[in-house]
Amino acid sequence: MKEQLMAAALIATGFGLVAVAQEGAPEEEELAVLPEFKSVDANEDGMIDVAETKELTEMLEEEHQIEFQFETVDENRDGLINNEEYVAYDAVLKERLGIA
Repeated sequence: MKEQLMAAALIATGFGLVAVAQEGAPEEEELAVLPEFKSVDANEDGMIDVAETKELTEMLEEEHQIEFQFETVDENRDGLINNEEYVAYDAVLKERLGIA
């Protein structure tokens, strides 16, 4: 997860830090490949294309939605969902969907 968040930060900054590092690096020294870069470079070709960036963005958005939903159900914020919280959330969902 840490690598995914760091990769997201890398994407969010427009890869600015990588570009600055490459511009300032001496030609004879090769830059180390960051784990964050590797986690985004799904096909391991040493390049990040639009599809790889889109895939990472969609995955992070899905994880964020799951976390938000969990926090919504966990009314007492103890990091656990008990039966009472689940039943209350289920009732709200059914009402919103017109199933109640």
